[in-house]
Amino acid sequence: MFGDAVAVHQADSVAYLRTRTEPIDVLYVDSLDTTEKGHAEHALRETETALARMHDHSLIVFDDTPWSAGAWIGKGAFAVPLLLERGWRVLYAGYQVVLTRTDQGD
Repeated sequence: MFGDAVAVHQADSVAYLRTRTEPIDVLYVDSLDTTEKGHAEHALRETETALARMHDHSLIVFDDTPWSAGAWIGKGAFAVPLLLERGWRVLYAGYQVVLTRTDQGD
């Protein structure tokens, strides 16, 4: 459907991200259902592993990560606060959260 513009890889996400050498433009974090134990920890491992390949214009999107009662919950519960501490900012927050590293595009 997308031709050469998109490459799909089926593998353990953290293992794949460790071996990836190309820059990551968009990282969509949606590996484990929120009903699975350890889903937020897994998303944090994916994020930490991918950060070395992210560039100034990269986006990270977390599925199932709403803001509730003063905190991020769901898949991005641990990773979103980490990214915010490291200078990333929220572009969009709903049931998904989209973060970027720069202010470009404003």
